Amino acid sequence: MAIGQQHVLRALFLKEYTLVFIWQIFKTALSIRHRKNVHSKEARLIFSFEFLPILYRIVLKFNYYCHQLENKHKSNQLLNIPLHAKVREAIRDLILSEFKDGDKFFSEPELIPRFGVSQGTIRRAMLDLSREGLLVRKVPAGTFVCKKNESALSVGIITLASESEFIAGLLSEFSKLCRERQYPVQVYLINPDDDAEEAIRQVQNAPTNEKIVLLCNPPKLTKNLQRSLLKRGFHTVNVDVRIPGYSGNFVGVDDAEGIRLGLKHLVELGHRRIALLVNEPMEAGTIDARVQAFEKLTSKLGLTQSVVVKCETKMGEDSYVAAYNQIDNVLALRPRPTAVFTVSDVGAWATLKRLRELDIAVPQDISVLGLDDDRPSAHTHPALSTIAQPMAEIANRAIELLVKKQTESKTVFIHPTLVVRESTGTSPAMVNEQS
Repeated sequence: MAIGQQHVLRALFLKEYTLVFIWQIFKTALSIRHRKNVHSKEARLIFSFEFLPILYRIVLKFNYYCHQLENKHKSNQLLNIPLHAKVREAIRDLILSEFKDGDKFFSEPELIPRFGVSQGTIRRAMLDLSREGLLVRKVPAGTFVCKKNESALSVGIITLASESEFIAGLLSEFSKLCRERQYPVQVYLINPDDDAEEAIRQVQNAPTNEKIVLLCNPPKLTKNLQRSLLKRGFHTVNVDVRIPGYSGNFVGVDDAEGIRLGLKHLVELGHRRIALLVNEPMEAGTIDARVQAFEKLTSKLGLTQSVVVKCETKMGEDSYVAAYNQIDNVLALRPRPTAVFTVSDVGAWATLKRLRELDIAVPQDISVLGLDDDRPSAHTHPALSTIAQPMAEIANRAIELLVKKQTESKTVFIHPTLVVRESTGTSPAMVNEQS
């Protein structure tokens, strides 16, 4: 064996065991509630679950290194769903709704007039279902239904290898919910430049046993994953990534409602000059929806001095750094905003840090409002006011869509809530008027 091949195999072996070990530490650490109030320059690591980010970064870089060694970066041209795959899903629905375990199933000649397709198409569809274990062929008796493994449901979560506190929070909720329902859960970490086939190769079980959550992946990759998984017979739900014309199940927060709640709160405090800091990538449908809602509502409310400040962040870039580097430009606006509303809590953390460095008091001189309610937000200084995404409800509705038998895809929007802490206060202009 060539030396290069030995290195690759060794890396793959280490990858499997190292990722499993560190992931177990990661899930354990997620259950520990951080209790310190920290806000120093060094505190971003301590800030979010002590040593957890260090371990998480190790696993991300190691995972990426292994991807590079495996040389899997190949282009993938996805075709339309073939006819046999559509027939296969129709047969699957027929089996699950009308047949019991052990029942004799229709023969190929009986299915041809029922679906109006050729015998070759029927044969290919039934072969796929036989490979999954849903059908068992017994010569010469016929084909029989096998549902004995139907209850052994597991949940697979395909998500980016990311340092996102939001993703970590959702993973924690999915893990907790699956544990309560006794569903085994497997997380498949991917990189932004992976293609759909690379991600799907990690999936370990057959479609009859594993349902897939597509969690916070890039829009194009999410769409390709959904199509490829559907072609293979997997049931999926897309969480948080809004995509125009998306044909699969979707669960996410009502972004327009979140922006409305935030603006209502700030306006009631007397703020009229509000800057929306867009520190997350605009290509994410959720972020674009938040920006559009902000522009529409500020126009409706007559907040003509409110502005949108875009950081031009790209997928995979550090949104904390993007926000931190943009704050001086926000403060240079004339007239200066009295409130900064960020499209994620990460941007709000960076804003608080930079304002403290400049000796600008929050909320006395300027108010800061986040969006997400990630766990560390309760422990910033001052504690961050934010729009909370109900992560437990997001996970619950996503699992419901996965396990529930349905004929059509559904879109579920969940209402966010306002969490008022210490970082928002009365506008300086209103304070001056009152005095």
